[in-house]
Amino acid sequence: MATLFWAGEGEVIRIIMNHEFTIDADKMAIFGLVWFFLMSITYGTNVPSGLFLPGMIVGCAVGDLSARAV
Repeated sequence: MATLFWAGEGEVIRIIMNHEFTIDADKMAIFGLVWFFLMSITYGTNVPSGLFLPGMIVGCAVGDLSARAV
């Protein structure tokens, strides 16, 4: 899980999409919620911080969780 939090945004997307290592569903849910919270904070500020890649990361986390549920 630390690898996901410390990697760059593009690397996080590659790690989740390629399944380089496995993460439990509860840890992936926590990871997705943390990124969603951080993305919500940056959306409310008046600083140009980008929303595309954080949105992709949240989408990858939700997609991973939904793939496990099927």
